[in-house]
Amino acid sequence: MKKFILFLLIVSLSFLACAVFAEEPGASAMPLTLYPAYLQTPLDLPVVLDAETYPAGQRLTWSSTVPSVATVDEEGCVTPVSPGETAITCALADQSYVTATCGVLVVAEGDILLWEYLPESVDMDAIIAALEAEEAANPPEAQEAPEVSWPDTWPDVFPQMEGKVTFAYGDSPESETGLMVELEDTGLDTAKAYVSTLVALGLKANDYSREDNYYVSLEGNGYEIIVTFDLNSLECKVMIKK
Repeated sequence: MKKFILFLLIVSLSFLACAVFAEEPGASAMPLTLYPAYLQTPLDLPVVLDAETYPAGQRLTWSSTVPSVATVDEEGCVTPVSPGETAITCALADQSYVTATCGVLVVAEGDILLWEYLPESVDMDAIIAALEAEEAANPPEAQEAPEVSWPDTWPDVFPQMEGKVTFAYGDSPESETGLMVELEDTGLDTAKAYVSTLVALGLKANDYSREDNYYVSLEGNGYEIIVTFDLNSLECKVMIKK
């Protein structure tokens, strides 16, 4: 009986000590934690990472160092894409400098493996440095912008202005505004010469130019053609409608 009482006394003192020396709840809490620290996953098997914030409920942003290996969505779901290694980072949306990282190894087949701490054999800094070096040595090929030309429905009775077409629209039968072409590498003299050519074809020109904008409307043969040249942006436009 005395031993049992002594046991209760020790337990009571232990709880009392915990109450006295315990830190204020959350005083040492990390603002952001992420589990796992390292993940191995096979292809076609997404894994959701567990991110916790203090205080709870803060918004997060997610990113992948090498999206071609694995991507991550706004919920922290990692989707394997191809075998290789990458790093998934989450950050507090309002404090982007507060981050946590999970290393990811994507394998062709195998089991999902989770580590709370990085395996001793894994050096994430070295992995990230190697991936960044590989990406720098093999940058993605720049895609050439598709060539833009005058609309196929441009009336054959009217010539096309010289210059590089950067934008064109109006091929659709539903278009109510007719056709429009934007050009670059076209000077004001070229725009004026084009207007003169249209006048020589019998169109009547109405000049509405202002100090900063050359604007001429031409009418004839059942069409209206508008030629503008912005003296500030040096952008030239040709519009036509019936």
